[in-house]
Amino acid sequence: MILINNESLPLQSLAFPILINGADKTGASFFSVELLAEFYLSGQNILFFSGYEMAKLTFKQRVGNAFNENRITILEDSNEGQLLKAIETMPDIANHIIYIKNFDLYKTETIREVLQLPRLLFMGNIEIAKSKSEVILHPWKTKISFGLENIEKYYGVIESKNLSGLIHISS
Repeated sequence: MILINNESLPLQSLAFPILINGADKTGASFFSVELLAEFYLSGQNILFFSGYEMAKLTFKQRVGNAFNENRITILEDSNEGQLLKAIETMPDIANHIIYIKNFDLYKTETIREVLQLPRLLFMGNIEIAKSKSEVILHPWKTKISFGLENIEKYYGVIESKNLSGLIHISS
């Protein structure tokens, strides 16, 4: 369960596009998979793109028996060509949450294409991203940052029109 200011996060209050920023070992990665799982379990369709296999395994483990291949398209790790083709050819792409994990790994041209999508859940480390300026300048409706000074480890700060405060996963 995800908590904001120690209360349950109402998923419907999150506005897309969503940026989750954080370096390794800050909790941003795990948080993004947990958030995606909660969207999935609420009935959302997903296009899943990650740099590493571990995210897929963690997601599948988290959703357990609710996993249904008809509601999620999982692409090959770091295959940017496959991602761009899926974005271009999926007839119902507007009905999917587009999960891009490890955006800092991908080419600027790929990131520019992805940033045109409205229902974007974008996770990575801005500081090491090849497309740092594009990510910073994008009009994010929800921003969640991990690894900030004076914030407990594995806690993030969320900023949006409807929400603000500390956010984390409760066990």
